[in-house]
Amino acid sequence: MISESTAEVNISAELADCFASSGACRAFALAPGPGPRSPYDTSVLLRGKGMLLQFKRPITTARGYKYKLNADSPNHDQHLRLLHLERSGCAVYYGLPMFHMIPQLVSGGGSLRLMTAWFRPTQLMPEDGPVGAFEAECDTGSNVWTVRRKQVKFVEAPMSFPELAEDFARRGMRHNLEMLLNKINDVCDNGIAPEGNSYVIAANMQLKSVPPAGRKFLDGQLVLGLVPDEPEQQPQARQQARKPQQKGQAA
Repeated sequence: MISESTAEVNISAELADCFASSGACRAFALAPGPGPRSPYDTSVLLRGKGMLLQFKRPITTARGYKYKLNADSPNHDQHLRLLHLERSGCAVYYGLPMFHMIPQLVSGGGSLRLMTAWFRPTQLMPEDGPVGAFEAECDTGSNVWTVRRKQVKFVEAPMSFPELAEDFARRGMRHNLEMLLNKINDVCDNGIAPEGNSYVIAANMQLKSVPPAGRKFLDGQLVLGLVPDEPEQQPQARQQARKPQQKGQAA
């Protein structure tokens, strides 16, 4: 069985190569830095776009795969915070590998992105809301996807990789890389204020603040950055030779 980090490293490396080869940009992956606060360094101005990828480990079932989402304590609900980032205009996607063994990883090299189910967080919403542990499950024979907590809910089929790339391109410059990193830092350090929480997360239908997530929120995540290539600098024009001084002109 492959681990979450194994899927993350191999799929993201392939994504970076694919995006870099398809356009005039440089692609790179960013992992959270050390320290208790502000996991991403935004002191350097980074032009270009970025997406947050949330990977989950595949668990085999009799019919296909399941993925444990949001298995944290209520104060560390990952899914609610991913929803907030998506609603804030950030590019956020779940990457759910449809393979689980090392031989599949090796033989599928170069096509792992095509062997991965891609979802926006808003596509994976349980009947009773985003708070609390739940699972996503796929019947690989019929390609039917469901989410399950107390009740089973059918969800639309995931995006293929070409559809993910099209979705990302269609949203355009809203996906500013610096904005994305700042928003992730803000959710980790400060949480979400009641007025910024667009989801009802309590039975009494009142919006409540979401506490800081800390580094637990970052498990299984990676930021993919796409920065435009710098145009090659043209050689400077040769300086004109200094004209000879006229007779009688001061030196």
